This record gives sequence, C-alpha cells and structure tokens, in this order.
Amino acid sequence: MNKTQGFRHCIYLALLLVSPSCFALDLPNVCKTIDIGSGSAIKTITVDGETYDAAQRNNCPAGTAVRYVGDPGDQTEKQKPTFILRNNAVLRNVVIGDGSKSGTNRDYRGRGGDGIHCYGTCTLSEVYWDDVGEDAATFKNNKASDVFLIQGGGARLAKDKVFQHNGPGTMKIEYFEIEKAGKLYRSCGNCSTQYSRTVQVSNVVATETGAIAGINSRYANGVAGDKAVLTSVSTSGRKCVEYLGLTSGEPSEISPVPGACTIR
Repeated sequence: MNKTQGFRHCIYLALLLVSPSCFALDLPNVCKTIDIGSGSAIKTITVDGETYDAAQRNNCPAGTAVRYVGDPGDQTEKQKPTFILRNNAVLRNVVIGDGSKSGTNRDYRGRGGDGIHCYGTCTLSEVYWDDVGEDAATFKNNKASDVFLIQGGGARLAKDKVFQHNGPGTMKIEYFEIEKAGKLYRSCGNCSTQYSRTVQVSNVVATETGAIAGINSRYANGVAGDKAVLTSVSTSGRKCVEYLGLTSGEPSEISPVPGACTIR
C-alpha cells in the first residue's frame, strides 16, 4: 500500500470511527534541514512559474522531504514567509518548521513564521507544517479565476487557522491531515477589500481541531457570501463556522445561511 492508498484507507476507516491509529499526523522522512535565518534576516525563497521539488533539488531518496526551519517567531502578524509562490508555481516535498524544537515552553524556535504566500494560481503537493507559526499558507491574489490547490500533506500545532484566504478565487484542499489546530481554513473576515470566495475540502482527517472551515456567509458591504463544500471529512470538531464578513474590526459568528456550506 503506497502513501496515497494508505491515506485513503485511513480516511475510510476514520469516517467509520474504527481506527484510532489514523488520527495522528504522519510526517515524511526528512533527508535535509535548511536553516532560513532568523528575525528580519529570514531568507524567503521565491518560486516563480516553476516546480520547486525540494527532494529532487537535494537528491533525496524517494519518499523523503526537505525541512525548512529558522527562527520565524510565534503568532504575531506580518512575519516573513518561508516561501513565496507566483505564476502557477508548484511546491513539493517540503516540511516547514520543526515541532521538536518548540518544546513545552513554546520557545517558537520550530515554528514556520508566515509559512507560504501564494500570488495567483499555485499548487502545494505533499507539503507539511510540523509547527505552524502565524499561518501555514496565505492565498494573496486578485483574480476570481485563480485556484489555490493543496494536495496531500498535513499540518499541526496551529493555534489559529492553517490556511488563510485573502483574495478571490477558489481554494481546494484534498487528502490532508490536520492535528491540534483552530481551523483548517478561514476566509478573511476583515480584509479592506472583500470578495466572494469558494473553498472545497475533500478527504480530510482532523484531530483536536476546532473547525474545518470558517467562511463569511454574508458580507456587511453587500458582497455575495462565500461558499464551502466539504466532502468525506472526519473531525470531532465543527465542520462549518459562518461569519458576517467586514472590511474592518472583528467579524462575528452568525447563524448558518442556507446554501453557504454544503456537507457531503
């Protein structure tokens, strides 16, 4: 059974609630650790219009990944990202952060800063976050046709959300594992410019996670509300949390809006 088949088997068993062994994030083997620096000196890696396969670049054996870790800080806003992706870039076989370095005192050494920033359509394939910092990845774009695709991978130790959706377009999260997090996905609740966003989540196992998707099912400025479709999702937490989206201030949770969140 290969990794993808194993994960699909785990999803099936998790949905039947008969396999506790599935409920743990299984990180790939790491062949190399790259220190990206600390504080204001973090060396962000930009991937523009190409595929960045960290395993191939570092001559890793099949099934291994490369870890990127530095000293990016905690949950504070406006941290530097580890990667910036532009123009249909693909990022593959990467582990961001190192949970073993954070320890019980949360000294932040192992966290992943602001993770990945995607500008326009991009793909994350088998990308893992061993200790999420501010966010795992943020979708920063300006076209409704853009797609942010997450295939495989996983994340853990996210005090708040894992994926932040600031621009328009669609985010697709497939065959993903999440452990000890606030939310898997959040549509920006108070961006100065708001959009109607779409998120599609399928074949996801979440443990000790508050919610799968936080969407703005209504906007105070009249923009059409977000849409979420969740398929084959296993979680002990909430599946959809709906908010009134704003352009400033803190958004408040509202009663579900019919048709905003579809669960299959």
